[in-house]
Amino acid sequence: YQKHRFDDEGSAKFAKEFGDFVDETAANASPKFSNIINNVGTTLLASNKLNMQSKEAERKRTNLASSSQADFENKLGILQDLIAISAPQIDIDEAKADIESILTSQSKAFPEIFTPEVLNRNRNTFRTTVVTGAAQNIVSKALTLPAEDLTSDTINNIEQALLSPKNQELQDAVPESIRPLIQDIVKLEGFGTNKAAVIRSLDALRQNLQVGEVNEAQRKRAERDEIQDTAASDAITFISELGEEEKVIANKIQDAIADGNLGEVASLIKDLDKKIDEARPTFLSGNKSTRPLDAAQIAIRTFTIRSLIADASDQLDADGSEDLHLFLTTGGNKGGSSLPPAVMDIARTVVGLQDTAQDFTIVRSEADRVLRENAPTTPTALDRAFASLTSNQVVDGGDAKVREAGDVYVWRSLNVAPENQQPAFYLSSSAFQENGLPAAPITGLMSRRVVPEGMGDALSALASGVGLNDEAYVNGLNMFRSFYRMPTADGTFLTLWSNPGGLSPDEQSVFQTVLALQRLQPERNVKETFFQVIERKQNPDTTEANIMVALSGYPPNSELKTGRGMMSKYLAFKAGGNRLGRELFEPLIVSMANNNFTFKQIDKEIDRLKESIFAPTDGLVVDRLSGFSGSSPYSLRAVFPDEEIRSLFVSKVQRVLDEQTDGQFVFSAVAGKNPGKFGLEDKNMVVLVPFPNLSLKPNDKNRLMYFPMYKNEANELVPIIGKDGPLLIPLELANQEIQNLVTRREEEAIARGAASDKAKKRRRRQSQTPKEILPSMDDGGA
Repeated sequence: YQKHRFDDEGSAKFAKEFGDFVDETAANASPKFSNIINNVGTTLLASNKLNMQSKEAERKRTNLASSSQADFENKLGILQDLIAISAPQIDIDEAKADIESILTSQSKAFPEIFTPEVLNRNRNTFRTTVVTGAAQNIVSKALTLPAEDLTSDTINNIEQALLSPKNQELQDAVPESIRPLIQDIVKLEGFGTNKAAVIRSLDALRQNLQVGEVNEAQRKRAERDEIQDTAASDAITFISELGEEEKVIANKIQDAIADGNLGEVASLIKDLDKKIDEARPTFLSGNKSTRPLDAAQIAIRTFTIRSLIADASDQLDADGSEDLHLFLTTGGNKGGSSLPPAVMDIARTVVGLQDTAQDFTIVRSEADRVLRENAPTTPTALDRAFASLTSNQVVDGGDAKVREAGDVYVWRSLNVAPENQQPAFYLSSSAFQENGLPAAPITGLMSRRVVPEGMGDALSALASGVGLNDEAYVNGLNMFRSFYRMPTADGTFLTLWSNPGGLSPDEQSVFQTVLALQRLQPERNVKETFFQVIERKQNPDTTEANIMVALSGYPPNSELKTGRGMMSKYLAFKAGGNRLGRELFEPLIVSMANNNFTFKQIDKEIDRLKESIFAPTDGLVVDRLSGFSGSSPYSLRAVFPDEEIRSLFVSKVQRVLDEQTDGQFVFSAVAGKNPGKFGLEDKNMVVLVPFPNLSLKPNDKNRLMYFPMYKNEANELVPIIGKDGPLLIPLELANQEIQNLVTRREEEAIARGAASDKAKKRRRRQSQTPKEILPSMDDGGA
């Protein structure tokens, strides 16, 4: 029942497995009990199956309701965008009709979920969306005004006209193209309640029209012109070093750029490269330096790329600049969908011209400058999507726009370098915080079960052994680890890499295996570990043979014919039901087998690791990763080997429970074995569920936290809610008490004249600089 209770087909699976169990049990029982077992089993089967079917139906209904709400929010984003860009009225009306249809469906199909209060909230959001879109349309229209008309005074006039729509004098002061939009928005049903938000949208535009920003834009334009003039000057200077044929081609390139003849530009660049390459042997045979040829080639290519990108940027707004930047900096692999045809032709030409590291550097530099020059005066669609990743609000365009935002974020966080004349993308340490977790927008995106395509692509490449350097593999493993087995409030774990845009099962297997090996042996080179795992998966027959040789003779008198069979049997003996142990030991055994270790050596190493990592949970800790084996790396015995220190921690947890729950819960190994003896019930007994950052030993960067939980009547673990919210127990909860105990021990030892030199030095150091310590912790862990 527990195994299948959350499965959408759980009732059928449970019925089959439990039915088989009853049949098998009855068959093996004596005739006296066989009928009893069948009758009781049939009754239990029927009642539990009905219960599971009821839960399945309830879950499906909840999922359908969630899907309806997600569709509603997505349609709102589409409607807002349509209104904001002045789409044809027929498209806007159709979008509104879709939303009305969803609201009607919600009220009729799910009345217990979409109560009148919830529906009213959705309708208010609907009205707010219409007003917000109309406000954005006014701002967008204002941005199309001639430069001399787009001033802070104009924005002030628009604001006054919105606040006093019947004042004809104020209406006349507004540019003619915006007057109809004002008359339309003030008639909207939700305008009155959202008037302040409309005015705030104008405030953002007004602030961006300050003189300082205008001057900055002019400065940037002058800077670009100066760079372009320098590039042209360089080209002219170095062309003079070329032969007559090369000069003719170089001059034709400049003419083609000026005429916008992109096809001829690309063709002439290739012709010039060919001519320069043909000229090199002549220079070398005459002991002449080829530097003039190289300089001319670089100068002309630089001039060409800069000229083309400058031409493209003049035709784009902020959103278009974002799209162009993404297209150019990913070698055409991403972006470009919103670019006008003429700009797209330019972008493709630039990408096609990239042939050297110098080219790629120039393109990235120019693409970055386009972003700076065309800095948005209002938040772009991507800006709004970025904001949603951390605020968890509805985003214009729905999840598609959110994914696009996350995708851009990831690709911007990647360093790009030429490799075999192709852009190779690898994860940069700048994309991570110090503890290895990606920045907040990615966490927000992944929590919505959407894997950014760029992130999935980058990790897929690493799983195939395509990474530029050691840093790429280290950071890729950190990123995988951050979203592998995400803890949930009920003590279970989610793996987010299986979501759309994520990793295939084989790719996940590579990362999981590497992660297990690195956790056991942090000193290993991560890149080499990847290569070993990938090679093993590419040569399964060799690995299978090596496992059979290494584990030959186990178990004694075994008739097992496969390495996998031997491995499974050996792991069952060593780890039993400890899933974490099996997960950690298997890749290490395979690695040792491939390196010709004998069974005796392997067995000794696994015993050593098992003893050093796992310790009994004593009923105080329930570690889902370790199953119900009764041992865990996160048991209190493992993290606090000292019994007295462990007792201090247990006492401190009990004090927290007493304070937060008025003595309702008990945390005790003795009472937990027999609650009735102490007048308690199972629901009063607390266990700690660990949530480590997948490290076998906690340290400064991998903090270990526990959720205190109790078992309800359905035998499910439930988080304990205290006076201040859900309780969370950090490992350092009793640090002060532990410090006091250690200090007292040292004082007693000194008094007896038996303190070690190390203890004396520590004592002297602490007398000068007080410092928290946890003597039972080490700094290991991957």
